[in-house]
Amino acid sequence: MKTTKSIDDIKRDAQDYVDYSKKRIAAVRKNAKKLTATLDLLNRRIALIDEERASIAVWHDCDIYAGTVGIQAEIRVKADSLIEGIVPQCLKAMLDMECDPTGSKDSTTSVSANRTYSFERAESEHFTKIGIRVVVDIEESLFGTCKKIQIGTEVLEVPKYKIECQGETV
Repeated sequence: MKTTKSIDDIKRDAQDYVDYSKKRIAAVRKNAKKLTATLDLLNRRIALIDEERASIAVWHDCDIYAGTVGIQAEIRVKADSLIEGIVPQCLKAMLDMECDPTGSKDSTTSVSANRTYSFERAESEHFTKIGIRVVVDIEESLFGTCKKIQIGTEVLEVPKYKIECQGETV
């Protein structure tokens, strides 16, 4: 017979979470100087980006087994050009931080278009590893150099299903 969790299972789950959290805290403490230096570097570079046109999210990732902590960041901007204005300003800030470009990806739908640039900076003696995404939401304007264009249409066959039972209706 299948049953729900017991109170002992819930206590064990809670203790596992506490143990995991203690390991994360230990990893953060172990890397505190590197984290401080990395966040300081990131904050100095981000300060050069126009705040009114960019939103910035920063979080950390933690490998409790290796005892390492890294920084992840996403800078999201709205722009009508990829070659002038805030976009090159953001990309230059990442290169000035000695981040290596790791690629870019375009994403388009019928209502939106964006390009995501990815950067990484490896861990060093003084800094933690950092990964940064610069996401550019393309705004169409009369003066912009970028716009979303339709390049064709695609028809997809999508199977449809229903539930069919033999016998009585429930």
